[in-house]
Amino acid sequence: MCINMCKRMIEANISDFDKKDAILFVTTEDDIHKLSRRFISIFGNYKFESVRQLYAKAYDVTRTQQIVGMSVDTNNQLNSQIQKMFKNLLKTSLLKVTQGKVSLVLKHCNENSFSPGDLGRFLDRLKVEGYKPKLIFIDYMDTMTPTTSVFGNAKEYDTQGQITQELRILSRIHGIPVISPTQNQRDSEDVTKLMTNKLIGDSYKKIRYSDFIYMLRMREDKNFLSEGVREQVVVRKQATDGAIPDAVSPEILSIKDRLYDTLVPLEVKITKSKDSEKNKSRFFLFCKENLRIYNNIDEYIKDAPMIKIHSDRLDSDVNKMMNHAISHVITTDFSEPVTEETQQFEAIGGFDSSEIFQPEPESGLFH
Repeated sequence: MCINMCKRMIEANISDFDKKDAILFVTTEDDIHKLSRRFISIFGNYKFESVRQLYAKAYDVTRTQQIVGMSVDTNNQLNSQIQKMFKNLLKTSLLKVTQGKVSLVLKHCNENSFSPGDLGRFLDRLKVEGYKPKLIFIDYMDTMTPTTSVFGNAKEYDTQGQITQELRILSRIHGIPVISPTQNQRDSEDVTKLMTNKLIGDSYKKIRYSDFIYMLRMREDKNFLSEGVREQVVVRKQATDGAIPDAVSPEILSIKDRLYDTLVPLEVKITKSKDSEKNKSRFFLFCKENLRIYNNIDEYIKDAPMIKIHSDRLDSDVNKMMNHAISHVITTDFSEPVTEETQQFEAIGGFDSSEIFQPEPESGLFH
C-alpha cells in the first residue's frame, strides 16, 4: 500500500519536483532486498513472481558455484554481474516513475532500533548532502522505538502514542507529510464489521496524535462486479442510439473469470481527517500480478499488456543468466573455450556495465 501511495504521489506531482527533491522510504521490517523486489514490481510493472524468481535463481547460481568448487575470482565475477543486473533492474524501474526529476531514497533499519530522533538526524544528513526531503514513508511505526524512555519502564500503550506524536512533530518541523501503516485488531478481518478507529491495535493514542487515518482491508469475499464495488471501479461507458448505458464492456465480461483471480477489491475508509470529510469510503482494485492498486478496471486493462511483455522478457533474461552461469562454470573450470553466449552476458536485461545503481556503503541507500 505504501509503495503504491509513493508511486501515485510522485506521478501526481511530477511537474512540481526539483532535481534536489527527495522522497524517503524507510523499512524497519523487511530487508532492502525484499523492499527492492516490491519496488521493481510496482514501479516497473513486472509480475512479482517473475521478480521473485530472479532472486531465487540467483541463489541457485551461487549454490551451483559452491558445489562445483569454482575459483574465488570466477565466483566473485559472476556474483558481481548478477548484482549489477539487480541494481539495473531496480534503477530502470524507479526511473519509469520518477523520470529523473526526483530522488527516491530507500533505507533499511533494524527492527525495534530506529526512533523518530534517528529519522530527524537522517533528514538533517540528507539536507547537508544537498537533498530536499518532500515526503516520508515509514514501514512501519509499530516496529520503531521512542526517542527517549524513562528508565525503560514505559508501557507499549504509551510508547506507541509517543512514537506517533514524535513523528507528527517531525512533520511539523520539516513541513512534509509522514505516512506510516499500523496494525488493527484481528476483529477488523471480520467483513461484517464496519471499519472504525475502535479497531486500532495496541494503542488508541496512535489515533489521538494522528492528523489523518485511512483504514483498509482486502475483500476476498467480493469481486470487481459485486454490488457496491462495480459502481466504483467500472467506468460507465457512453450509450449510443438511446440504449441503456452499460457499465461493463463485452470485452471485460469475456475475461471476467481471469480478472476475478487477478484483482481483489480493496476497501479504504477515511476514519479521521482534520481538513476534509471523514467516514468516506470507496473500493480500489489490488492486482496480484504486479502488486499495483488501481482506481478502476480500465487502468488495469491498460497496464495488462505491458505486464506480460515486461515479465516475459525478464523470465527470458533470467533463463539466459542461468544458462550462462552453468556454461561459465564448465568453460572456466575445465579450460574449454569461452563461447559467444558467455561473452554476451552483460547485455542480458539491457544491462549497461557503465550504469551501476550503487548503494552507499554506510547506509545501504539507493538514490
